[in-house]
Amino acid sequence: MKKTFPSVPFRTIHKSRAGWTLVEMMVALFCGMVILASLTVITVFASRSYLALANYRDLDQNSRNALDVMSRDIRSMAVVTSYAPNAISLSNTDGSTVAFNWNPGTTTFTRTYYSPTNNTTTTTMLLTNCTILVFHVYSQVPTNSFQFPDTSADVFETKLIDVSWRCARSILGSITNSESVQTAKIVIRNHS
Repeated sequence: MKKTFPSVPFRTIHKSRAGWTLVEMMVALFCGMVILASLTVITVFASRSYLALANYRDLDQNSRNALDVMSRDIRSMAVVTSYAPNAISLSNTDGSTVAFNWNPGTTTFTRTYYSPTNNTTTTTMLLTNCTILVFHVYSQVPTNSFQFPDTSADVFETKLIDVSWRCARSILGSITNSESVQTAKIVIRNHS
């Protein structure tokens, strides 16, 4: 017995073998370009956000390390020897001295430590990209009501040092900055 196939018109066979039409190709290209453009925009914004978070984390970590060093040094010293809004120097009874200095031109904050036991001076960069730094000195520690007393008239009578700074860096050269703001009140514990 001979098998017979249903008859298919020639036109249907020819159309199923034909390629895409120009209109179908243009629609597919447009849809592909929209998808690629969307992925590119998402990637750029995600990259910027990741860089901003990494930048902020670095600034915050550097600020915390600088604050730890400053707190340790200031608490171990006995007296403030000189004070300016952007610099402060302290000395101890053993002859050791420490000085903190902010340079607004280079936006750097440095620590200079002198040790009389081995007669050496060490200068360390605590912060870079430090756009603002201010010291304030007080002759009394705040009371339980947390009211600040007047600033110290005699720098040698300083018992509390208030320091505030802001570090900022731009992200990919854009105007948007990532900032880290720190404020601390440090009490001199070895005050004579």
